[in-house]
Order: sequence, then C-alpha cells, then structure tokens
Amino acid sequence: MTAASTPATSASAPTDTEPASQAVLSTKYPVLGTHSFGTLASRREEEHLVRAYILIQTDTGRAADVAGGIRGLPGVISTEAVTGPYDVVVFIEAADVDALGQLVVSSVQPVEGIVRTLTCPVIKF
Repeated sequence: MTAASTPATSASAPTDTEPASQAVLSTKYPVLGTHSFGTLASRREEEHLVRAYILIQTDTGRAADVAGGIRGLPGVISTEAVTGPYDVVVFIEAADVDALGQLVVSSVQPVEGIVRTLTCPVIKF
C-alpha cells in the first residue's frame, strides 16, 4: 500500500513529499472525522451558533494590548492583531444574535484602547 492510498487514520511514516509533521497530523486528525471547530458529532450543535468577525480600530500602538484583553473572553474563538484599516480581528460565536450583540457591547467594546468596532456576522449559503 503506498502513502497516497494509506487511510488517513492509520499511522504513516513521512515520505519525501510529506513532512513528518503532516504525517503526525494526518494520524491524529483524520480528514473525515474532524473539522475546525470539533468533531462531526457536535456539528449539529454548531450549526445553530451565530458567528461573527469583529473588526477593531485601536488607539495608536494599542493593538497588542487590545488583542490580549479580548483573548480568553467567553465566546471568543480567535483574536489576531493585523495591519490595514483595522488593527485587530476577532472571531466570536454565541447562541443567537442577541447573545452575540451582548457579547460585543458588554465584553468586547469596553476593552481599554478600542476606538471603533465593526461586527460582521457570518452567513451560511
């Protein structure tokens, strides 16, 4: 059986075209068994969550402080300092639109150093 035909769930040694880290990842995280937010068994629950990106403008030089202040808040999936017209991008999730709004208004916007936020809900086609 070649490396190309080896099932994703079996342990495989790295090949010349596959780095060692990829061999480990394909063993631990099979393509059909997971996705970026958990197992397929929990996917039905996740379909009911509302997700959004929050684009944040900060005071000059405060992007890292703001990102650190938001990271770890309940509902926050990821926080990244970026360049461009916005300084921080946050990915959040909540049970519904009202809970999402409450999270933005009561938890994110009060963080010291934020000048302006723009919340962009994720839509499903």
